[in-house]
Amino acid sequence: MSLREAREFWEEACSWQDSATPRIVVNVAAFGLFATLIVIVDAPLEAYWKIKLALPVSPHEIAGAVLGLLLVLRTNAGYERWWEARKLWGGIVNQSRNLAIGVAAFGRSDRAWCEATLRWIASFSHTCRQSLRSLRDLDDVARLVSPEAAASVASAAHMPSDVAVRIS
Repeated sequence: MSLREAREFWEEACSWQDSATPRIVVNVAAFGLFATLIVIVDAPLEAYWKIKLALPVSPHEIAGAVLGLLLVLRTNAGYERWWEARKLWGGIVNQSRNLAIGVAAFGRSDRAWCEATLRWIASFSHTCRQSLRSLRDLDDVARLVSPEAAASVASAAHMPSDVAVRIS
């Protein structure tokens, strides 16, 4: 790891922006102070009054093991969902590319028709992305096709289907 990469890592790790740290720092500090108070109070109690502030460890060990397994299972499930989405998105990209190659190779000889169809094929993935995010903002599609056509797609009940019909 280079010095620049190490510096970037620590800047990212210690960043407060877009981090959960500001939301939990007060609770962590409160529990830390409470634990420190228990340690300070425990020594005189045990020395003078023979009172020991202690809890059995075994319930915490069992709970820790169960929480660890739960965390591993949730992490694996999240990774599986991410991998499935990556494969599906790759399929959309591959099929769009194959369709574009077919249009360019076997479509009409009219250059304007070919270019318009290729633009609609390119806009399909943008429309799918926005539809999956429940967004109706189609700026990328408006740059590929006309803003009027993008507005028409944005008003459709299912935007990717509307684009697919236009491609067909």
